Amino acid sequence: KGQKKTVRDWAIIDIALSAGLRASEICNLKVKDIHIGKGERSLFIENGKGSKSRLVIIGEKLKKHLKEYIIWKKRAGEPADPKDYLFRSERSSKMTLSALQKRFKHWAQVAGLKDHYSIHSARHTYGTMLYRTTKDLRMVQKQLGHSSCQVTEVYADVLNEDTEKAVNKLYI
Repeated sequence: KGQKKTVRDWAIIDIALSAGLRASEICNLKVKDIHIGKGERSLFIENGKGSKSRLVIIGEKLKKHLKEYIIWKKRAGEPADPKDYLFRSERSSKMTLSALQKRFKHWAQVAGLKDHYSIHSARHTYGTMLYRTTKDLRMVQKQLGHSSCQVTEVYADVLNEDTEKAVNKLYI
């Protein structure tokens, strides 16, 4: 039981930091939304914020980790059919938003991070790191599912030496 939670939580944190999804989008991910076959590397976000859908491109490492997680789910006897939610709670077929936030807070505390660090902070870290790497605000906007570049600009404004040092300490 404890191992199941730990493996699931690791996958959640990996997605939060490596794909920048909203907490609600992580909760709503189904196995069918994970496109990691040969030549595929994306997550389909159905009904994201504003009921908009989008495709989020992911890196090779996250693709590998998601493949491993789905294999692990099957071996652990957890439902892993296309229609099943990727992340389950102990009592339900779908992990709730509050449970997701609670588990993330738990691991942030274990890692020694400050109390204000939340699952949304991981999304912000992803957006900032993507912008820092690409300097392409439009790409960051598309990946994060923002309706305008103005919303995304906050990720470009925070780049300074202090932030870079903090992100390096936080990045898993």
